[in-house]
Amino acid sequence: QLGADHTVNYRTHPDWDQQVLELTGSRGADIAVETGGAGTLNRSMNATRAGGTIGMLGALTGLQGEIDLAPILMKRLHIAGILVDSRAAFEDMLQFVKDNAIRPVIDRVYPFDKVPEALRLMETGGHFGKIVVEL
Repeated sequence: QLGADHTVNYRTHPDWDQQVLELTGSRGADIAVETGGAGTLNRSMNATRAGGTIGMLGALTGLQGEIDLAPILMKRLHIAGILVDSRAAFEDMLQFVKDNAIRPVIDRVYPFDKVPEALRLMETGGHFGKIVVEL
C-alpha cells in the first residue's frame, strides 16, 4: 500500500540481506536505508548492488563495531551520513514534504501525559510507522 514492490521483515528473516539478494536476482538494492549502525551495516553492504548507495541515518546497534571494508571497495559503494543538521535544513525538508504531499505513516498518537506509554511502545518495536506525541 505504501508503494514497495517487496518487503523483508528482519525479525522473521534474520538473514534479510540474503532475502534482498534473492528478490533482486542477486543484483542487490539500488539504495539501502541503514538505521541499525555498526551491527547491521555489513548486511546492508551485502544487500546493496555494486555502485549502490547506503544512507546512514541511525545507529540503533551502536556507533562502533567490526565493519568489513571489502564491500565498500569491491562494490564501489557510496555511504552517506544523513542528518537534519540545522534549522534551515529542517525547514527545507518540511517544505519538501509539504510540496510533495508526503504523508508519513502514523501508528499511534498519544497525548503528552502518556509519553511513558509511547516510549514503551517504541522500546518494544511493536509499531509500524511513527509514534506521535501531541503537545
